[in-house]
Amino acid sequence: MSQKDNQKFTDQLRDDSGHVKSKDPLVGFLYTLMRDHLPTGTVEQLVQETQYGKNKECLYTNGWLAEYAENLAQRISQVPTDQKYIVCPSCNDTKLDDGGRCYDCNDYALDRD
Repeated sequence: MSQKDNQKFTDQLRDDSGHVKSKDPLVGFLYTLMRDHLPTGTVEQLVQETQYGKNKECLYTNGWLAEYAENLAQRISQVPTDQKYIVCPSCNDTKLDDGGRCYDCNDYALDRD
């Protein structure tokens, strides 16, 4: 398929499925995850399991993996739509309270580009 034909095909797919745009980093993450790495059915199953367990405490068997998962979730959820992220200037952590104070060292966070 030539580049011109490929572009035409891509444009047709977008027309058929809708021109969807989003600034939400979670949408971008999930889109890439499903497009390139996991079947959508697997992601749907995980979302349903998480959704029905919402607001219930879970004890994880692998603390290091759980800490990394928390870090990833916070990094994704704290990315403002202007693509800045917030980190602690003292320890570079992203675990912040609602007032911007770092949970680990109690310093106040700064916006970074």
